[in-house]
Amino acid sequence: MKCDLGHEHPPMVVKAATDNPTNQPRPFHCPDCYQVTMPRAKPENWCKYKTPAEARAAGHPLPCKSCFG
Repeated sequence: MKCDLGHEHPPMVVKAATDNPTNQPRPFHCPDCYQVTMPRAKPENWCKYKTPAEARAAGHPLPCKSCFG
């Protein structure tokens, strides 16, 4: 799966705010997506997943519309 930032996922991991209890389920993102890197994003809420399929299995059914348009 290729993101709009030009990365292939895998081998690049994806991230999802798994440990953020609000507004779940949340989408999975490219680690370079602004949703992941913005100043107010809390790093402790984000989990890495080796593949989009692994993120889906963890409860993140959809990709981010910003980075996977």
